[in-house]
Amino acid sequence: MDVDTGPADEDLWVLRFDGACRRNPGPGGAGAVLFAPSGAVVWTCSHYMPSSSETNNTAEYTALQLGVQSATHHGATHLNIEGDSSLVIAQVKGSFACRNARLRQLRNRVRHALRSMTTYKLRHIDRKANAHADRLANRALDQRSDSSEIDTSSSSAPVKPPQRQRPATTPRPTKPWTSKPRSQRASPGSAPARQPRLRMRHLTDDEHEAAADALQTVADDLASKIADADSWASGEGYISAIPERLREALQPFATRPPQPGQRHQQQRRRPPRVTRTQREHRLDEAMADLQATQQVTPRDRRAVRRA
Repeated sequence: MDVDTGPADEDLWVLRFDGACRRNPGPGGAGAVLFAPSGAVVWTCSHYMPSSSETNNTAEYTALQLGVQSATHHGATHLNIEGDSSLVIAQVKGSFACRNARLRQLRNRVRHALRSMTTYKLRHIDRKANAHADRLANRALDQRSDSSEIDTSSSSAPVKPPQRQRPATTPRPTKPWTSKPRSQRASPGSAPARQPRLRMRHLTDDEHEAAADALQTVADDLASKIADADSWASGEGYISAIPERLREALQPFATRPPQPGQRHQQQRRRPPRVTRTQREHRLDEAMADLQATQQVTPRDRRAVRRA
C-alpha cells in the first residue's frame, strides 16, 4: 500500500532495481541494491536471464521481485522502492494497465511479495541516481552468471547511496539500449543501407495478438526511455531508433524477401525485344500485301484501307 505519512528514517529501507536487455527480446540481466536504514549497502544482486524471449520490462520486474524478497529476508517492514522504469512503477501502483500476459504475471508476483511489508512507496528516479543497479544488471549480461553479495560488516561503516561514477580502469562497453544513444550528424558515409520493404504475411488470431504485444512492448519501452532522457541528444537518439525497433519487432510476422537470384530468373523470362531488322522485315511484308491487294482489286478502296 502507498501511505502519505511514512515511517521514521531509522526504520526505512531503500531498494533500487534495474533491468537490462540489449537485443530486446534476448538474454536479460537484473540488478538490485538494498540499503539499510543507516544508508549502508547490505545486499546486492546480479542475476542473468539466459532466455532469448526476455525484454527490458521482464528484466525490470525480475530485479524488483528479487529485491523485495531480499528485503523481506532482511526483516524490512518499511521499504522505499526506487527505479528508473516509469512503466513498471506505474503498473505496480495500478496507474497503468498491464495488457501483456507475462508482464501481468510478474506484476502479480511483485504485489504478492510486497504484502509482507507494513508500508512501502514506489518512486521513480533518473538513471544517474540508479547507476549502481544499472551496473549490476549489465554485469550479469557481460559475465553471463549470477552473483549475490551480503555485507555483514556494513553496520559499523555506513555509506551513502552510490552516485553515478564509472571506474576508469574497467570501462563498460557501449550497449544499444542500456546506455543512452547519441544522435550523429549526417555525412556521406553515415547513411544506413537501404532495406527491403517489410510485407506482412497472413496472420492468425494468435499471431495478431503476439504482434500487438510486441509493438506495445516497444512503445512502452521507448516512451519510458524518451521520458527519462536527461538531455536532448539522448532523447533524439531514442527517437531515431524507433523505425529500427519497430522493424525488429515485426520481422517474425513478415514474409521473406525474394532472393537476388530469383529476380534475375524473372527478368530472363521476358520476351526478347524486336530488333531493327525485324521491324524492317515486317514493314516490307506489309507493303507487299498492300501492292498485291491494289493489283487484284484496284477499285476496292475498302480492301486497300484494310490492307
